[in-house]
Amino acid sequence: MSKYRLGDITLKSYNSWDNVPREPATIGAAVLKAFGVTSTIAGSSALYVAATYVISTAVTSFALQALGPDIPDFGSSTSQGRLVNTRTALAPQQYVYGQVRKGGTIVNLETEGSNNLLLHMIIAIAGHEVEEIGDIYINDELVTLNPSHGFVTSAPWNSKIRIIKYTGNQTAANQYWPSNSGIGSGIAYLYVRLEYDQDVFANGIPNFTAIVKGKKVYDPRQGGQSATDSSTWTYSANSALCIADYLRADYGLGDSNYSRIDNTMLQAAANICDEDVTLAAGGTEKRYECHGVLSADNTPATNIAQMITSCAGTLFWGSGQWKLKAGAYTTPVKDFTLDDLRSDITVKTRSSSRDNFNSVQGTFTDATQDWISVDYPQIKSTGTFLFEDGGVENVLNLSFPFTTSGSMAQRLAKQTLFRGREQITFAAEFGMSAFEIEVGDIVRLTVDRYGWSNKDFEVTSWALNPNSDAGDMRIAMTLQETSQAAFSWAAEEEALLANNTTLPLFNAVPNFGMTIDIETSSFNERLQKDLVVNIASNNIQAIQNIEVQVSRSDFTDLINRERLIQDISGGVSLFVDTVLSGRKLGDITNSGSVGVSDGIAYEDYYKRTSTSYDIYIEDTLHNHIINNPATFSRYLFGNVSINTDFETLYKGTPENIRFKDFPSGTYSIRARALNSLGFNGGYVTVANVQVPRSDSDIGSPEELSIENVDIQNLKLNWKPVESAALSHYEIRHTHIVDGEEVSAGSFVAGLHYVISTVGSTDFTAIGASANTVGVEFHATGVGSGTGKATNLVKMDKTIPWAESVPRPASSATVGTRRGTYVIRAFSKNGTPSIDFAKATLRSADLNNTFTSSSTLTSWVLANNSLLITLSGSSNPFYPNGIYRIANDDNSGTASFEGGGYIDLTTSQAARVTFDIDFIRWNWESFKDANQKIDFVFGAFDNLEGLFDDVDKEFRSDVQIIPYVAVTQDAPSGSADWSEWQRITSNVYKARGFKFKFEVNSDTYEVTGAWTAATGTVEY
Repeated sequence: MSKYRLGDITLKSYNSWDNVPREPATIGAAVLKAFGVTSTIAGSSALYVAATYVISTAVTSFALQALGPDIPDFGSSTSQGRLVNTRTALAPQQYVYGQVRKGGTIVNLETEGSNNLLLHMIIAIAGHEVEEIGDIYINDELVTLNPSHGFVTSAPWNSKIRIIKYTGNQTAANQYWPSNSGIGSGIAYLYVRLEYDQDVFANGIPNFTAIVKGKKVYDPRQGGQSATDSSTWTYSANSALCIADYLRADYGLGDSNYSRIDNTMLQAAANICDEDVTLAAGGTEKRYECHGVLSADNTPATNIAQMITSCAGTLFWGSGQWKLKAGAYTTPVKDFTLDDLRSDITVKTRSSSRDNFNSVQGTFTDATQDWISVDYPQIKSTGTFLFEDGGVENVLNLSFPFTTSGSMAQRLAKQTLFRGREQITFAAEFGMSAFEIEVGDIVRLTVDRYGWSNKDFEVTSWALNPNSDAGDMRIAMTLQETSQAAFSWAAEEEALLANNTTLPLFNAVPNFGMTIDIETSSFNERLQKDLVVNIASNNIQAIQNIEVQVSRSDFTDLINRERLIQDISGGVSLFVDTVLSGRKLGDITNSGSVGVSDGIAYEDYYKRTSTSYDIYIEDTLHNHIINNPATFSRYLFGNVSINTDFETLYKGTPENIRFKDFPSGTYSIRARALNSLGFNGGYVTVANVQVPRSDSDIGSPEELSIENVDIQNLKLNWKPVESAALSHYEIRHTHIVDGEEVSAGSFVAGLHYVISTVGSTDFTAIGASANTVGVEFHATGVGSGTGKATNLVKMDKTIPWAESVPRPASSATVGTRRGTYVIRAFSKNGTPSIDFAKATLRSADLNNTFTSSSTLTSWVLANNSLLITLSGSSNPFYPNGIYRIANDDNSGTASFEGGGYIDLTTSQAARVTFDIDFIRWNWESFKDANQKIDFVFGAFDNLEGLFDDVDKEFRSDVQIIPYVAVTQDAPSGSADWSEWQRITSNVYKARGFKFKFEVNSDTYEVTGAWTAATGTVEY
């Protein structure tokens, strides 16, 4: 006989149910003891609380009995022992529930008449009142009785046997007994008189049995019945009501008034038992009925276990009451997740082959075959379960001693088989949210790691456990896998498999989805772009780690030139295997200038199409960077495509994946999940992820205007930038008047113009693309002829006027000076706005009361200066002339001081101005005699189409800053000079004035080269 073990949750301590406790404190203590709780609580009331609230466990359960390691032996309840008459000196009482055919115990025999002609017998049927004693069988043959005097009318017993039925409600003694036999109150019995006949009784005294409708029971659903008044009770075979009666009865557990039976659960169980079930042959029957006989010599455990089989029920003690559940699926009462757990988890997933079964067979008492024990049709797997068990049939022998319907027995057997395939048990300590749960409740459990989403479990044990270490109270529960299909007659085996655990294979990795967000954040007043990776999965708990990899697919941002040089080691191929800041360049193309062939050979990088310019740079990009790094300005830029290898940037939990201050560009992001054993799944890729520059949304100030002009100061007004990226504004100035018309012959090489009149001037000879009005050009010479052009002020020829006007200003007071004011915004990243606003101040707009002026044009470098003379230059953007620079490879600040002073002879009001013409000088290019394209007049950033002209950003890396110092004394003597002050348009009252200017460079080997500088004092 195969056995099935479903966890170690069957209560085994009550091996002597004759001693089952009858009062609450003892019951509680016994249950506590059964669970190994040895501590005691002083006081009976406290003990009662502990007993009734601390532990709930299944005392007996049909499923646990049938599926446990020790299959109950119900042999004593088969028809073989029930359909006989016994005679013994001391026989146990029997108790009948439902309808059965049974014999009894011959408790009295007495003869009467000559030669003992008459034999009187009393056969005790039940130790209680019964509803009815019906048909009589003599030697297993149904006989009829004369209703008036009880004589048998069926042959061969006709008139030889008299049978009188007593149901137990009799109040007077048997009138047919020859002597005082007593009343027999509360005992159902048969009085049998036999008249001797040698032919009739040739085989001795026959066997007498009767169809008996057993006990009347209390039904709490009936309003006219009282738990304390048995006269109001009625007969019922309802399994729940019969079990409750046994718990109440003195011969059972002795709860005489039902006070320790959960009335609500009892009624629910009774309703389930009374449900009508449609039969295949037509008609209906109740779902569960209890028809059988109990014996007083059995322990209460055995008797309850027998009765429980009739309804596939569970009986447990909890909260101070007995609670009964009939075998039916009920709606889950609560949902739990891992958040509700407070301890480690214990999971048992499968039973051993020895304890497993895929077939159920056994006997029941068949009411249609004269109430004898017969086999019910075997319930066995012919497919799924058998296949799971390797094709080996494992049979469970299970009898139903309190079932008299073949269809009911089949339903119970199938339920046993199906519930037996629900093999998962789960044990853990829960939080106090589980306090309201009771044994027998169905709950739902979600554990993503195990593949459980609202999976049904039945609670088989419940205990309140204080945890001194954690300082909290916990609920320890054991849960048994269940499902609605396990209770359904119509369910197929596949339905049980569908409910099985979806525990993953050791190398299984959950699927997930990935989305990418680009968020703007602020750090120390600086905006940055954060790349956020969002991971979503229905089984996120089973993902131990996420590995995120990034590949840069194209590069549309700035590459820091110094960083590029630092990261490249000489002699290494840049475009094959050189790693730049952790990223490997695979291929690079530049639209218009660079072509790549086989990743090694490159076309001319800075090649000009006109040979008249005589500028041919034949170097490859690699050699050009390695050998001539100073030929680049601060940034290298282009429409560059870079195919890089994927590199891992993150490996950790799938939550809160954020890469702060992520570089701009276009990326492919891919990720893969790893399970707890380190196995990884496939990649999920999101391509074409655009990360904009952190300050790409910075706007430009607009509508710059001038008001309140006086000789010293004026007020600038503008429409402010509405952007979270805004840090401050920068105001700059140039003496060039934007829009002022200039005639050919007076153009200045390096300045910007717009053709207004073509005349006889060939503008294409001095940098224009066409001789057309409106064409903008960058002058390469002074020009000739009658043509005219208007000044176009750009950022390169301006000098700082007010370098930092904090947000959210919309106006500023600055020094007054003829020329053009420009204003631009700076982001918190320190990058200027793409565009700028400008306003002009002409000489006519000034009420200049100063009529005289003196100038200073001689300058000395604080250390050594170098004069550079160029003549016959082939560089179209570089005019012939004499230039002065600091005599070193300078990056930083060089200071030039005036070679004298201006003396007004008396202290008086005077206005100070400063003018300078300068270019951006590449010192390394000059030493190598290689006149590169960035060796031109004006700031390199403003040359159209070159790398540093990024979105017309005009970010110059050379700044000219003038200063003035004044004295009230004669400057030729020991004068007391003031501190150096920045020149904007300062008006001073002084006698002596001296000047200096600083050339600031923040680029390697690049400085400002100037041709003429003038400090002016108007008075």
